[in-house]
Amino acid sequence: MSVDFLRTRLTEAIQNDGRSTSALAEEVGVTEGTLRQFLKGQTASIKFDVVQKLAVALGVTLDWLSGTETDKATTEASGLVSQSHAHDVPIIGFAAASFASGKLLLENNTIGSVRKPHALVTARDIYAIYIMGDSMFPEHKSGDVRLVSPHMPCRVNDTALVKEQDADGKTYVSIGTMRRNEEDSVVLEKIHPETKEIKIKRKNIIAVDRVLTMNELLGV
Repeated sequence: MSVDFLRTRLTEAIQNDGRSTSALAEEVGVTEGTLRQFLKGQTASIKFDVVQKLAVALGVTLDWLSGTETDKATTEASGLVSQSHAHDVPIIGFAAASFASGKLLLENNTIGSVRKPHALVTARDIYAIYIMGDSMFPEHKSGDVRLVSPHMPCRVNDTALVKEQDADGKTYVSIGTMRRNEEDSVVLEKIHPETKEIKIKRKNIIAVDRVLTMNELLGV
């Protein structure tokens, strides 16, 4: 699916809805300028969680927005969360372990699900996370949902999710921009505080998973 197609479908849905772009922007938590610029082609991308929220607000599905569904089937009020579906992506639960360090405690429970984007329908073991805290704002805001792949390689400048096991036997998660792959550690950079780097010892690392980009989610 192309970004231009997404713009066309969103524009059609907004026109049929009858509400102003300012009202919709406020409902999904973006500025009116951000939404207008994307619809007019003045910006090249829009965050996946914003597309999800727009689909819910407009009463359409992600499949319809992507062109894989011809009818504008309405979504559930819960917001794209279904009870059970082969293409559901589980949302993994975390607890705030330390906002100062940016670490989250992996709770090993599924707290919900979102529909897998059509572009990733054959991808294995995709999971979703809620962003907590503001260490990666504005790229990733607290409360955003992000999809993660444990199989795609994580490269320098990608957003990485690093799982590590601490001395207490619990699994902690850190999210940041991959800056360096050192012999004995992985170095992530947080946006807030500005240019804050955290170094995670490789001996404690269970996995380094990649947070997927908007282009990967849309298949462009």
